[in-house]
Amino acid sequence: MDPLSIELSIVVPAFNEEANLAPVIKRTAAALEAALPPGGYEIVIVDDGSRDGTGRVADELAGLLPQVQVVHHSSNQGFGAALRSGYGRARGHYCAVIPADGEVGIEQALTLFAALGDADVVISRRVRSVSTGREVLTKVWNVLMTLLAGADLRGRDGIYVIRTSLVQQMTLHSSTGLVNLEILLQCHQRGVRINEGLMYASPRLSGESKVTNVRTVVKVLWEMVKLRFARSGRS
Repeated sequence: MDPLSIELSIVVPAFNEEANLAPVIKRTAAALEAALPPGGYEIVIVDDGSRDGTGRVADELAGLLPQVQVVHHSSNQGFGAALRSGYGRARGHYCAVIPADGEVGIEQALTLFAALGDADVVISRRVRSVSTGREVLTKVWNVLMTLLAGADLRGRDGIYVIRTSLVQQMTLHSSTGLVNLEILLQCHQRGVRINEGLMYASPRLSGESKVTNVRTVVKVLWEMVKLRFARSGRS
């Protein structure tokens, strides 16, 4: 595969997603094959220290599909670390992230990719049907994000497509999903061109979410506090 011909790199962080990874990657590859010119895409799976068969499945997929490459973490380092590894390995002109659980389909990333125009990044607002309880939690979460991180991300909580050279220049610290906030903040600080779109989410294919447990929530809150102090120190 000629790296110069790769238009879009899709990074797929995976932690204990043995049952979901193969269908997600096969569906993703098929959609990219249909949407982009030959050799126009790659898929970077980051096995973030999974304790099940995720790493084995990822290697099997790389053996079957030449557009797939795999990065293995020897231990679980967190979503942010997985993104940094994936972005560091990406060779496409642009890159995007989709989860290994099937909650966000590749068509969402392709829709945003088509909306790039001359922008450096396309951000999105997540659209999904949730229970009243989940809606309340989301609103509380947005308030905490504003207070602790010093940034209002309402309407900017979906996936994004970003110029690879831009994200590879950024110094990122968060090991959780807060890394996405870091990236958006740095985009605003750099004054890059930003377009906006929508992202429609679906239920995960199987298993339970890795981001709604108490340990992860506490870790994200702590990283928010650190990011808030870091931003205050620069202002």
